[in-house]
Amino acid sequence: MALAYLLRAVSLDPVWALLAVVGPILIVSFGALTSIRSPSWASGEARSPWTAPLLIGAVVMVSALGPATLVQRRTTDQIESFVAIRSSVQETSELVLSTARTDGPAAALSLLRQRIERHPELALHGHHLAHETGRISVEQTGFDLGVFDQCTLEFASGCLHGVLERYFYSKPDISSDEVARFCLDLTGDADLGVRALECSHGLGHGLAVRWDHSFGPAAGYCDVLLTEMERRECRDGVFMEVAVHALGGGHQGAGGDPPAGRLTASEETTEASHSHAMEMGSRGPEPSDPTQSCSLVADAHLLSCWAYQHMVIRVLSNLSWEETYWGCQNASSPEFVAECVFGLGKQVGTEGGSDWRAVVQTCDRLPREGGPPCIAGAVEAVVDQSWSSEEAFAFCALASAALEEGCYHRLGFRLGFLHSEAQASTLCDRSETQRARACRAGVRQSHSMRFSGT
Repeated sequence: MALAYLLRAVSLDPVWALLAVVGPILIVSFGALTSIRSPSWASGEARSPWTAPLLIGAVVMVSALGPATLVQRRTTDQIESFVAIRSSVQETSELVLSTARTDGPAAALSLLRQRIERHPELALHGHHLAHETGRISVEQTGFDLGVFDQCTLEFASGCLHGVLERYFYSKPDISSDEVARFCLDLTGDADLGVRALECSHGLGHGLAVRWDHSFGPAAGYCDVLLTEMERRECRDGVFMEVAVHALGGGHQGAGGDPPAGRLTASEETTEASHSHAMEMGSRGPEPSDPTQSCSLVADAHLLSCWAYQHMVIRVLSNLSWEETYWGCQNASSPEFVAECVFGLGKQVGTEGGSDWRAVVQTCDRLPREGGPPCIAGAVEAVVDQSWSSEEAFAFCALASAALEEGCYHRLGFRLGFLHSEAQASTLCDRSETQRARACRAGVRQSHSMRFSGT
């Protein structure tokens, strides 16, 4: 077992690793046996009392050379790789953000895409850099929201979110009536397609930053949006922003002075809703109880809170994915448990990058009831990177029999925000019959939500 652990830790060819460990032992042992059987010893001459300890010490010391060399080599490689990635991230960040300042968000995102294609290890930083691109771009225009239309959906729509985040950070006053129609006025999309969806999510980021990362009042303002789907996306943006900020992330305003005023409510009912949200509290997560913050949330906001609670549980307690899954079990209902595991799956999909097989295996290792929401979150992360279907279908093709229905259903659900029902269903039909059926069911669900407002 110890040898297996060593081989896994150093990540070298097992044959060479085995030789490096066993070779020195064999060499020293052979030398010791040769000495013991030498003529001088066989003649019965007195042996030094230090002979045996010296031989044992030699065996131990030389035997340690193999593992020590392997570990040193692996550590050196890891350090060099880490330094190289850090340097590449820094260089890419400077280039992308400089381009955003001079040429706007479309050119900056194009450059970011090219850099990630050449250096796939940068993919994990794509969403953050797209956020920064949006922040800087709206600043450069004097907070003209026209720049929103210049952002693409790639990198999980980070540019769109960054624009709104920075815009609300700078805006002194906005009424609840303006918040209610904000994304409809900005996108003109009454059918709640993908840009309206991402606008609502970005609005949540903006409200959270606007309220100094206090989730109570920020989520309270999401409640004035026109449809439940918009309200849910907005709350998701709030809780994602608060969680990332509480854990040391960088979704703050991109420089400048904070706004002078606060959002203003125009109706007494809205004001009462916000007062209730304030009473519910707005503390960040507690290291002693990572699930504590969701206990402070209004009932209408609990789903969104648990959707991002996985990152709090995992980071504060330094847990593995499987251990984080068990942390999600502390939610107060099966619905919230599933939402937490879905969020976990989305993070697995994001961090897994192009290693889809490892992502699928992570979800497969969870208990039976945890696999489907995990794979659903993972495929959503794959779709959201570019908002296209090609990679997502290839991802779901790797899913085991226990996971494939959940994967194809969520894939169809996400495609339903990109296309008409007929177009999305046609895309689903490229798959085998049972998988296509699950995909089309997901399409129907998203279209039902879009056109019923639920």
